[in-house]
Amino acid sequence: MRRFLPIGGILLALGCAPAAHAPREQPARLPFQTSNHLILLSTHVRSDSGLFVLDTGASTTVIDEAWAATLGLRPDSTTSASATGGTVDVGVLPPTRLSVGPIEWIDPAPALVSLDGLSASLGTRVRGIIGAAFFRRFVVQLDYSARAITVFDSTAAVKL
Repeated sequence: MRRFLPIGGILLALGCAPAAHAPREQPARLPFQTSNHLILLSTHVRSDSGLFVLDTGASTTVIDEAWAATLGLRPDSTTSASATGGTVDVGVLPPTRLSVGPIEWIDPAPALVSLDGLSASLGTRVRGIIGAAFFRRFVVQLDYSARAITVFDSTAAVKL
């Protein structure tokens, strides 16, 4: 299946509704690293883990295409994205399970993009970007000075 979207619309279009899940009742406090003021979380995908940028502005999760290939992740569709100098094809994965510490979610359609440029600019290997599917499921409290986030499941009942 092929679609054509401008680059601004690609991430929005790929971030569809999260899969059903059991609510997590207790919040989780997770440490993070920083690079150039970006929050980096150790994120597990299949049999490996790597640093992912936590990005409130990303409308979908992105996984580095070369790393995804080493994990055996294969796109089930592609889309075209407008970029400087023309268009590029972007792979779209089927629903994919990710986890950060005890926090687990299924992203409905992560995009495959080379993150070599981002990794070079940050001086550290970035394996992905956590986007909208995570923020639809979880509420995140940031403690930048302690370099930790507290993650609350937005689907869990609030006890007063």
